[in-house]
Amino acid sequence: MSQIPVFNAQLPMLAKEKTVPLSPVVIVDQHSHFDPHSMTRDGIHPNATGESQMADRWMVSLAPYLHAFFAAPWPPNSH
Repeated sequence: MSQIPVFNAQLPMLAKEKTVPLSPVVIVDQHSHFDPHSMTRDGIHPNATGESQMADRWMVSLAPYLHAFFAAPWPPNSH
């Protein structure tokens, strides 16, 4: 687990490099405040509490993109 913060620190730059207008890469912090003792069933896989926290974090981070995606005309104008 000690390498997770080091790995996570590298993700914003990778996301920036990989993002394109029609396909943004979104970083969602699932590590902070996640307690493997109380939020997993086996120390790795999330239990209902862990799943709920993870889903909430995904939704908060992705909601702006989902709203923009569903509001945009499809297919995108290629002019």
